[in-house]
Amino acid sequence: LSCMVFQQKNCSEPELTASLKEGVEDIKMTATKIGEVQVACGLMEPVGDFVESFNFGLVEVVYEWARGMPFSDITSLTDVQEGIIVRTIQRLDETLRDVK
Repeated sequence: LSCMVFQQKNCSEPELTASLKEGVEDIKMTATKIGEVQVACGLMEPVGDFVESFNFGLVEVVYEWARGMPFSDITSLTDVQEGIIVRTIQRLDETLRDVK
């Protein structure tokens, strides 16, 4: 779900496991279906733009953080600044609390 809260556009490409790649593809397929319904209901945003609004740049970072990897090691997985990583994880935590 980090793709919903991470907003930075330019970052290094994450190295995803097979299960993470599958999850990313599932989210993109679901986003495509939602985008198509939005267009059918009169929303003017193109489906491709809606799907591209999800940013998967920190999927690997958040996954490794959740698995308990030390933060010093996590920062070596991406070129995203440490503060943005922390803010993204905090926003994700807040989002999950709201959903719960």
